[in-house]
Amino acid sequence: MRQDTTETDTTTIPKADNELPMKPGRIVEFSTTEATWMSLDISPDGQHIVFDMMGDIFRIPASGGEAEQLTDGMAFDTHPRYSPDGKYVLFTSDASGEEDLYYVEVADTSEITQVTKGGNTRYTNADWTPDGEYIIASKGGLTPKLWMIHKEGGSGTALIGEPANLKIIDPAVSPDGRYVYFS
Repeated sequence: MRQDTTETDTTTIPKADNELPMKPGRIVEFSTTEATWMSLDISPDGQHIVFDMMGDIFRIPASGGEAEQLTDGMAFDTHPRYSPDGKYVLFTSDASGEEDLYYVEVADTSEITQVTKGGNTRYTNADWTPDGEYIIASKGGLTPKLWMIHKEGGSGTALIGEPANLKIIDPAVSPDGRYVYFS
């Protein structure tokens, strides 16, 4: 297995400091009851749905009701996944200027934890292992491969590297942790 030498120790970022270098030219507020082209996940207890819309992450009761915004700002946040205990939501964001992995605590969204620091590498489509200690993610440009990264950062380990032209996306870890399914 290959080891990634890119620095990936986690960084906790206060939400107010998690801004891209650009500033918005104007702010547009709107309300909606519909959305398309979304990624979503259901909480382990089945009580909530987390989803991305317009570059932010939201949570809504599964029975319906008002959506709660978990992330905001200029960054484009996508592909939310609940941790196995339901306390955290993992997502991909370009807050650092590159697509990296982050998670936010559902009970206190004032800080966001950055797991990866890509160095011109794209991390997308991630899932948690059942113990909540590791993250399986697609990493790379045109032909991403599967990598396993500890939730507290670290170098990560390539799970599948060959063949070079194989594109691996949308990992899903089996409930017992024995298998990783992917597209």
